[in-house]
Amino acid sequence: MVERANGIIKKATILKEHYANKKEMNYDLMAFLVYYILYRRHGSLKNELHVKTPFQAIEIWFSLKPDLFKQNPCAFKYKILSL
Repeated sequence: MVERANGIIKKATILKEHYANKKEMNYDLMAFLVYYILYRRHGSLKNELHVKTPFQAIEIWFSLKPDLFKQNPCAFKYKILSL
């Protein structure tokens, strides 16, 4: 599963774009990760948890087992959006 995620990230960023420097690459990677976590639909999550995005899965898990988390999903989302 990690290999697939890495492939999706690479295909959408470093294999698609040419970066002039490391800073540009990091910016593009972070922007894609925000999209990947908060907005990109994931088919396997839909089948297992009946959600569309990884963040929706986090919210469901937080409502079911909050003791698994160190912080509230809203705080996590704020951190992700401030990257």
